Amino acid sequence: MHDCECSLPTGIHEKLDKSQNLKGENMCLKWSKGKIAMFFITLVSLNVIVMMDLAIVPVIGSIYEAFSEQTGAVNVFLSIPAIIAMFSFLTPFIVKLTGKKNLIIICAALYAASTIFGAAIENIYYMIVVRFVAGLAYGLVNVLYVMIIADVFVDETKRTSFMGIYMGLQAGIGSLMSFFSGILAQRGWRNSYHLFWISIPVLILCIFFLPSDKETAAANPAAAAPAEIVDKKSKSKGSYGGRFIELMGILLIMQILYYVCFQFVSVYVEENALGTTALTGIVSSGQTIASAILCFTIGIVYRKFKAKTGSLLLLLFAAGMLLMYFVRTPGTAIAGAAMMGGAYGAFFAWLLAYLPNIVAAEKVEMAISVATTVCFVGMFLTPYLVQPLITVLGGVSPIYLYGGIISTVMVVLEFMASFKSKVKA
Repeated sequence: MHDCECSLPTGIHEKLDKSQNLKGENMCLKWSKGKIAMFFITLVSLNVIVMMDLAIVPVIGSIYEAFSEQTGAVNVFLSIPAIIAMFSFLTPFIVKLTGKKNLIIICAALYAASTIFGAAIENIYYMIVVRFVAGLAYGLVNVLYVMIIADVFVDETKRTSFMGIYMGLQAGIGSLMSFFSGILAQRGWRNSYHLFWISIPVLILCIFFLPSDKETAAANPAAAAPAEIVDKKSKSKGSYGGRFIELMGILLIMQILYYVCFQFVSVYVEENALGTTALTGIVSSGQTIASAILCFTIGIVYRKFKAKTGSLLLLLFAAGMLLMYFVRTPGTAIAGAAMMGGAYGAFFAWLLAYLPNIVAAEKVEMAISVATTVCFVGMFLTPYLVQPLITVLGGVSPIYLYGGIISTVMVVLEFMASFKSKVKA
């Protein structure tokens, strides 16, 4: 990463203190290029925690087989991280007690201990307990890494670019974790847990290369400087604003609709007689690849379209859903799912980077926490909503029609709302 990526924007340089002679080479963290590089590597390494469930996915079937008479307990084991993560909105309150860096180190240590020894005893109740601990770390880190990015990247365009790159790398790291977990599991499902030894280097990186809270506080004067985008609904001090509420509603609906495709794609392929599990795998992989590609390019899109980026991504998402309903072929299944996956991943990356522009400065951390919580709530609700809909509608395919219509309405609402955001000259 080039050293000017987290430098302060020109307008803020001038407004804060011209006498400080801040230049591109003087990082907002005031570190050497080498230490800045290690900081970025550390941030990326946190994806090992964020994507922890993808290391379990290849052995879920084997775990059900190993505890065939305790399937209820296995269900609890699998769902615990998502349930705990729904309380991630509490993260800012915990941060006030511990500080961001200390809390990340604590989470990394708990994660390492609970995952490395996650299957040390072949007992589902033991595994539930240690997974509960890992779930705590998972939920908190999902919020903390966004907080740190918001602290370091003051400029909105650079923040959006890095958030997109970061989330694109998430997809890649998650895929690698699943791949190596599957290889390790060939000699027994418990061997897949050896993959979690990589959490030790993550812990070491966090200890030595994350900036202290004092450094990030000194590096980010955004709370004292005017935001580059001012939302008319969010300008009052201490307010989250109507724009924030609108976006959280859109995010929840989009999360549920995306998970219809993500979790039930095999049902869609089967009920439309499109192919075998091989096609299902291709469709799922296409979602991940498209998400990574669009996330990597979201900074370029945001630089051009700013607040209207969200409505463009929603339009792509709606088009993907409608394509999968009206044209049901293997090719359109791959294309439609890729459109949905890419739009969803890029929308979430854009949203997390955009939040500091639409809420009061003192509310940014809680806004990030709420957005993360909304995603986990959507993940949790999806199977409970979709299964009854499949019964009522006679299959999963009609959901794509209604979802496409709902998404189109969201496109219009978001496009209209984006005009209420005014860019300063």
